[in-house]
Amino acid sequence: EGERSIDETHIIHHVKFLLSEVVDFIIHED
Repeated sequence: EGERSIDETHIIHHVKFLLSEVVDFIIHED
């Protein structure tokens, strides 16, 4: 059960990283 929360935190961190990459890409497109 404890591993689940760690996994969620890792996924959230990865998603935030991907979002920042997308935002950076959009900014450079503009």
